[in-house]
Amino acid sequence: MSGRAIPRTRVHPERHDVSGHTPLEGVRRRPKVGVVQFDTGAGFGRRLSAFCVESDRVLSVAV
Repeated sequence: MSGRAIPRTRVHPERHDVSGHTPLEGVRRRPKVGVVQFDTGAGFGRRLSAFCVESDRVLSVAV
């Protein structure tokens, strides 16, 4: 995925596009196009997060 535009159709049927650049309040999921966006603001003293594709969960820890 390039830029900040979310694709209108799924790029690949078996892949997810996972991104995070701008801190968000929560996780943005776009399942029809295979996109997950999250950034919990670790660079601003908030939580550090990771996305697990297998369980479809975001895990986070305080930093």
